[in-house]
Amino acid sequence: METKIKKGLLLFIVVILLLPLLQHSFSIIVSGPLNGLYAEVPDTAFSLKKWLNGSYQHQKELYLNEKTGFRPDMVRLNNQIDFSLFDKCHSGWTILVSCHA
Repeated sequence: METKIKKGLLLFIVVILLLPLLQHSFSIIVSGPLNGLYAEVPDTAFSLKKWLNGSYQHQKELYLNEKTGFRPDMVRLNNQIDFSLFDKCHSGWTILVSCHA
Protein backbone atom coordinates (compact mmCIF):
# COMPACT_ATOMS: atom_id res chain seq x y z
CA MET A 1 0.00 0.00 0.00
CA GLU A 2 2.80 2.42 0.90
CA THR A 3 4.62 1.85 -2.41
CA LYS A 4 1.40 2.58 -4.36
CA ILE A 5 1.11 5.93 -2.58
CA LYS A 6 4.76 6.74 -3.30
CA LYS A 7 4.41 5.80 -6.97
CA GLY A 8 1.20 7.80 -7.26
CA LEU A 9 2.83 10.83 -5.65
CA LEU A 10 5.84 10.53 -7.97
CA LEU A 11 3.57 10.30 -11.01
CA PHE A 12 1.62 13.36 -9.82
CA ILE A 13 4.84 15.38 -9.41
CA VAL A 14 6.11 14.35 -12.86
CA VAL A 15 2.80 15.34 -14.47
CA ILE A 16 2.84 18.73 -12.69
CA LEU A 17 6.40 19.34 -13.89
CA LEU A 18 5.52 18.41 -17.48
CA LEU A 19 2.40 20.60 -17.70
CA PRO A 20 4.28 23.81 -18.69
CA LEU A 21 6.07 21.90 -21.46
CA LEU A 22 2.77 20.54 -22.78
CA GLN A 23 1.17 23.99 -22.61
CA HIS A 24 4.11 25.53 -24.46
CA SER A 25 4.01 22.86 -27.16
CA PHE A 26 0.27 22.43 -27.69
CA SER A 27 -1.46 25.50 -26.12
CA ILE A 28 -4.01 23.36 -24.30
CA ILE A 29 -5.51 26.24 -22.30
CA VAL A 30 -5.59 29.87 -23.46
CA SER A 31 -4.27 32.19 -20.73
CA GLY A 32 -5.00 35.89 -20.68
CA PRO A 33 -2.02 38.14 -21.34
CA LEU A 34 -0.27 39.96 -18.53
CA ASN A 35 -1.13 43.62 -18.24
CA GLY A 36 1.55 46.14 -17.50
CA LEU A 37 4.81 47.32 -18.92
CA TYR A 38 7.17 44.67 -20.23
CA ALA A 39 9.26 44.25 -23.35
CA GLU A 40 8.55 41.37 -25.73
CA VAL A 41 11.71 39.27 -26.07
CA PRO A 42 12.39 38.21 -29.67
CA ASP A 43 13.64 34.75 -30.60
CA THR A 44 17.21 34.49 -31.82
CA ALA A 45 18.63 32.72 -34.84
CA PHE A 46 21.44 30.22 -34.35
CA SER A 47 24.92 31.07 -35.58
CA LEU A 48 28.31 29.68 -34.68
CA LYS A 49 29.60 33.12 -33.69
CA LYS A 50 26.71 33.68 -31.25
CA TRP A 51 27.15 30.16 -29.89
CA LEU A 52 30.85 30.64 -29.18
CA ASN A 53 30.56 34.05 -27.53
CA GLY A 54 27.58 32.98 -25.37
CA SER A 55 25.03 35.49 -26.66
CA TYR A 56 22.86 32.80 -28.29
CA GLN A 57 22.40 30.95 -25.00
CA HIS A 58 21.57 34.13 -23.10
CA GLN A 59 19.03 35.37 -25.67
CA LYS A 60 17.42 31.93 -26.02
CA GLU A 61 17.12 31.66 -22.23
CA LEU A 62 15.32 35.01 -22.05
CA TYR A 63 12.98 34.01 -24.90
CA LEU A 64 12.11 30.60 -23.43
CA ASN A 65 11.52 32.14 -19.99
CA GLU A 66 8.91 34.45 -21.52
CA LYS A 67 7.28 31.66 -23.55
CA THR A 68 7.00 29.09 -20.73
CA GLY A 69 3.57 27.49 -20.61
CA PHE A 70 1.20 28.95 -18.00
CA ARG A 71 3.66 31.80 -17.28
CA PRO A 72 0.99 34.53 -17.03
CA ASP A 73 -1.02 32.40 -14.62
CA MET A 74 2.04 31.56 -12.52
CA VAL A 75 3.04 35.24 -12.35
CA ARG A 76 -0.48 36.17 -11.20
CA LEU A 77 -0.50 33.39 -8.60
CA ASN A 78 2.92 34.40 -7.28
CA ASN A 79 1.87 38.06 -7.03
CA GLN A 80 -1.38 37.15 -5.26
CA ILE A 81 0.41 34.93 -2.73
CA ASP A 82 2.99 37.64 -2.03
CA PHE A 83 0.25 40.23 -1.55
CA SER A 84 -2.11 38.09 0.54
CA LEU A 85 0.47 36.51 2.83
CA PHE A 86 3.30 39.04 3.00
CA ASP A 87 1.71 42.41 2.04
CA LYS A 88 4.29 42.65 -0.75
CA CYS A 89 3.27 44.47 -3.92
CA HIS A 90 5.22 43.98 -7.16
CA SER A 91 3.86 47.10 -8.82
CA GLY A 92 6.03 50.19 -8.56
CA TRP A 93 3.13 52.63 -8.77
CA THR A 94 0.78 51.08 -6.19
CA ILE A 95 0.46 52.53 -2.70
CA LEU A 96 -0.12 49.80 -0.14
CA VAL A 97 -2.10 50.89 2.92
CA SER A 98 -2.06 48.34 5.71
CA CYS A 99 -4.72 48.44 8.42
CA HIS A 100 -3.46 45.94 10.97
CA ALA A 101 -4.70 46.51 14.53
